[in-house]
Amino acid sequence: KDQNLWLFAVENILDEVFSPFFRREIFRIDEITIVCILSNKDYDIAYYMEKGKTLAGKVQNLVNEYLNFTISVGISRVDTGYSSIRSLYMEALSALEMRFYTGKDSLNIFERKQSGTDLTLKKSLPQADKLLMLLRTTDSKSIVQIIEQLLAHAAQIQASKENVLAATTALIDILERYLEERELLPGEIMGNDIDMRDQLNQIHTLAELKQWLLRLFAMVLNYQANNRSQRKKTLVDQARSIIEETYSRPELSLREISERMYINPCYLSKVFKQETNYSLIEYIRDYRLEKAVQIMNEAKEKAINEISAAVGYIDPLYFSKIFKNKYGLSPQKYIRKKRV
Repeated sequence: KDQNLWLFAVENILDEVFSPFFRREIFRIDEITIVCILSNKDYDIAYYMEKGKTLAGKVQNLVNEYLNFTISVGISRVDTGYSSIRSLYMEALSALEMRFYTGKDSLNIFERKQSGTDLTLKKSLPQADKLLMLLRTTDSKSIVQIIEQLLAHAAQIQASKENVLAATTALIDILERYLEERELLPGEIMGNDIDMRDQLNQIHTLAELKQWLLRLFAMVLNYQANNRSQRKKTLVDQARSIIEETYSRPELSLREISERMYINPCYLSKVFKQETNYSLIEYIRDYRLEKAVQIMNEAKEKAINEISAAVGYIDPLYFSKIFKNKYGLSPQKYIRKKRV
């Protein structure tokens, strides 16, 4: 229901922006795509195109400002006659596909590509046996290099999104073979039951794809490495190091730490508890309170809200409550006692 309202709002913005300059037909072709056919016989082609680009950019800005989301735009060439509408429509869709490279909220102009440029993309993938060997030896550096080279090559030749995803699917096939060897389920590693191909279909840009692939392979490799008891201590030390560096950030959380470590948050929480007898959240709390005590002992005059903010708590009342729970007296009383 909300999406229909949003689409209706975008259509209204399109109509208001273009109506002073063009005759227009605006309609939807699916749940996320709006087509706008523009015509004005009084404009020459160069002015027509420039005006269309300018107004399309204005539509993007208005949608972002008033509706608080972004839209991507694909623009065809300018041509004459009703017979050209279908080809121009296909050009606009082709241009819109370029948001895979240019990112969301982009404005893309149709350009003809040389045929056959996509054919070299799959050839840049290594043999399956080679990638399997890299996974077995947990050679993360080489795997990252393969992913980065593949996507850089895709960007260089401007491969279609369809062919990039086909090459990515080939990588996922190899990863699944490796998981079968280890008798592991993807959900066991990623913390959910979503199929990897379903996740892949939800990706819209090359930057998103790169981040997802790197994270996916890193999670698999980290899971295997951290299954070994001798690596668990290293995992906990890494989490502690991140906490020591970022404890003053109010947003610090289990999810943020696990994302920085490329590891499943449930698995990190479990290992941390096993190794320290503290949950990770309890450890963050106690570390922050110890830092607060350190500030109180060292600072001559410092307000409670300043101390609270310095250790990552926006709400000084909540800070005072957990401080008293741990030390048996409020921060104010602790400071007075220290002075006495």
